[in-house]
Amino acid sequence: MSRALVANVLNDVMAECPIAPYRAAMASVTPRKLWIARPGDCVVLTAPYDDEFRAYVESVRDMSLADVDVVQPAELYTGHVLDLVNDFGVASRVTNHDELMPFVLDERMLRFSVDHRMGVSGYQSVPGKRVVDLIRALNTKRGFRDVATNLGLKVADGGHAQTVPSLIGSVQDFLRDHENVIVKRNRSSNGWGNVVVGQEFKADVSAALEGLLSTEDGCREEGWIFEEFLDFESLPSMELVVDESGPRRLYSCGQRSVNNAWTGMVTPFDGVSDVAPLWLAADKLGGFLWRSGFRGVFDLDGGLVDGEYYVTEANVRRTGGTYLHELVSDLMQDSACMHWRADVRPGRNDLSFSEACKLLEDEGLGPTRGANANGAILTVNTRWLDGKWRYLVYASTPRQAAAIETQVVDILGI
Repeated sequence: MSRALVANVLNDVMAECPIAPYRAAMASVTPRKLWIARPGDCVVLTAPYDDEFRAYVESVRDMSLADVDVVQPAELYTGHVLDLVNDFGVASRVTNHDELMPFVLDERMLRFSVDHRMGVSGYQSVPGKRVVDLIRALNTKRGFRDVATNLGLKVADGGHAQTVPSLIGSVQDFLRDHENVIVKRNRSSNGWGNVVVGQEFKADVSAALEGLLSTEDGCREEGWIFEEFLDFESLPSMELVVDESGPRRLYSCGQRSVNNAWTGMVTPFDGVSDVAPLWLAADKLGGFLWRSGFRGVFDLDGGLVDGEYYVTEANVRRTGGTYLHELVSDLMQDSACMHWRADVRPGRNDLSFSEACKLLEDEGLGPTRGANANGAILTVNTRWLDGKWRYLVYASTPRQAAAIETQVVDILGI
């Protein structure tokens, strides 16, 4: 089936009241969809890419993107991708395909698929609004906590506040029995929309929350979650796919985080603890999603503290690791031994993207294909926006993957 890969990374499922830096950061990475495009697909992006990046993707994947219909703006587009489709008058290029493959199934994507009689990737028939409502609910902190609790999964002590006065009062009360509290917008993602409040703010919680409580005009708040801030020893995450037969495990990873925001991952999870309990928790959530009619990718994030696993959130959508898993699976021919690492980190600012790619190639780190393949890939160029390098390394052993990453970090001056 031919697919329309539509980068709706800005949507009302993942974030409420998103600030401009969040919008720019999310939109800027969409050219990475080229890594998973297949001949005959249509790909709709919200950021432009240059000929050098196109040639790089073609070289690594050993295919021509001339066989892919790519829609890209001349500059960053920070609205919903379907607005771009309408503004550009390219709806027919999208609907000329069998199925939609959105980043997340939001209400606008569902309506678009129904209006144009397109299938939705993963579903035997177009799902109803009930499924979209479920996705919306689970992509809130409160909705996830409710479902996790009902499934018997362990969540941090905490609660929900709908209004600012209620939130401030609740956090003040919470700090009487807890050292630190993390406060999160009920609907937020990718590290945006949270702040940690410590004992030093006990007398003036509003000062600690000032940035979190500011909103754009006309934005409808959905409240906040406050939770005990736990000092996790490790941050494993499990990604699964739900199809007609039920949930199926894809991969585990150890999450890398800076200031409570995800930056990268080590796959499979390489912590010293056994993650079997978290896999079982992910299976349980996957069974719930399957019975509720959801079909597609999701992940379950967790943390280990004092020998116990807590679940922290679920992303009921494609994730930042989904396309990486698909890319490595393609390069390594679905080998049973796939070890990969990815990260987003600042480094040398005197290198262009193409110069960095050449340096990696010259050092023998160019990507290879096959069951024992290995190499390094710069996954997308956002240097112009955030000054960061985005890389992926992969190999058939964890030791080799770690060694390649050490070389990449050194070359990029990270």
